[in-house]
Order: sequence, then structure tokens, then C-alpha cells
Amino acid sequence: MGKNGHADFDAVIIGAGVSGLYQLHRFREAGLSTLVKLGLPIGLNRTLGVASWAVFCRFIADAGEEHLAAHTVVMRVISVSFLAGHGISEAACILAGQAKGAGSRRQRALLRGH
Repeated sequence: MGKNGHADFDAVIIGAGVSGLYQLHRFREAGLSTLVKLGLPIGLNRTLGVASWAVFCRFIADAGEEHLAAHTVVMRVISVSFLAGHGISEAACILAGQAKGAGSRRQRALLRGH
């Protein structure tokens, strides 16, 4: 524990997929304390999601070139439909993190809509 009752860490790994686990290994070799408790489930979820998507695409590719081409077109259209919402969500996360990091009550109130 740190001086004011909070845990002190040298590094916090949030997305502990394959690269995150590698970074964890390197940090621990260097003697740095790390926090992975929250990041490991997120990283494993993303890793499994990508792996299952790759398997699904392989099945589509085995069905033939026409099926793969149709799948690619549909996925591009769907991806574009999510871009606006994803961009707004990313911006909101950045603003919330900045307000929390700055300790600004005024910015937090604006984010909550007060």
C-alpha cells in the first residue's frame, strides 16, 4: 500500500491479450509491480473474439469465392454503420478520463449533464 492507503503500481495492463501478457512477463522480469486483475478478462475476451472470428471467416472462405466476396462486402457496410457510434463512445471515454485525471468537478458535472 502507498502513503495514502492506495496500492502503488509501476504499470497497469488493461488489454491483456497476447501482447499484454508478453508485456506483463517483461515488466515482472524487470521487477516492476503490475495490476492485471481487471485487464486479464478483457484481454482474454478480445483474444477469443478474434480467434473465433478467424475460424468463422475460414468457414466462409471454404464455401467459395462468391461467398467470401459477399461476406466481405456485407462486413464493410456493417463496419461503416458502427463508426459514428464508436467515435462518440471513444470521445466520451477520453473526456471522462481527462476529467477524472484532472480531478475537475466542473468537467465531471458537464459529462453527467448537470
